[in-house]
Amino acid sequence: MRSILTVSIFGIALALGGCAAHTTEPAGAEETDEALSALDERLVGAYRIALEKGNFEEYDTLTLDASGRYTAEKPSPTKGPDISEIGSWRASGGRLLLIPSRASAKRYDVALVDGGSEMTLTRAGRTELLDRVLTSTCSSDRDCPRGEECHAVPVCPDEDGGGVRCQALIDECVDVAQEGESCGFRTQSIDCARGLDCRHAPGTPLDALTCLRPLAQYGEPCGGFVARPVECGDGLACSHVGADGRLINPDLPGVCLAGEGSSCGGTFAGAHACASPLRCESSNPDIGGVCVE
Repeated sequence: MRSILTVSIFGIALALGGCAAHTTEPAGAEETDEALSALDERLVGAYRIALEKGNFEEYDTLTLDASGRYTAEKPSPTKGPDISEIGSWRASGGRLLLIPSRASAKRYDVALVDGGSEMTLTRAGRTELLDRVLTSTCSSDRDCPRGEECHAVPVCPDEDGGGVRCQALIDECVDVAQEGESCGFRTQSIDCARGLDCRHAPGTPLDALTCLRPLAQYGEPCGGFVARPVECGDGLACSHVGADGRLINPDLPGVCLAGEGSSCGGTFAGAHACASPLRCESSNPDIGGVCVE
């Protein structure tokens, strides 16, 4: 009886010890239930790794939400696309606690520097510098002032000219060029307003790019007595005689058909008709020919 009682007491003690081991909280967990302080509110925002990197690259991007949640992009150890991380965060007394949803909690010494435009994260004697992303976030174009639109833009800097490494995007109000306005010289330097293409405009220097309506493709409307008539794409001409030979009121939009020198005719599906007054010249009607006057 004594031996049974001894074993039972030992078993209970072992069980209690085991439970304690499984419920031990990670360092800093006692801070996770604290209410947001003034410091927390100052930290809320989106950050990206600064060009002047610190001693290590813990995060490429880090967004601390006012709800206590965070999202981040971490460099991949295999140099591939960044790895996404989500979780909750708390901060108190110059310490930041990140609690990933699928990893152990991490505590950092945190500080805002340069008037709050930068944040430093220090852990194990190493410091990383992050720039605050000052953006006008949006959910639709209606959230943006006149002359701007809500576009998804990368949060990571292109520090070496080799393209953006991380894939994090943020919806931001950005300036856009309107129809007829310049969008670059040789290469596009500003987005065009929705529905416009950045391309060379007839009668302008070859290197100049302008925001214009998209070119119409074969069979699409073009021209007409309208404020901004649509132009046909390369190899096409705007005709007011349809592919079926019917006349179209010249005051109304016409239709883009094959232009001079373009392929036409043939018995295959999708064969193109020539724009009036061109005709399709071919030595073999089955294989098609070329539009000529």
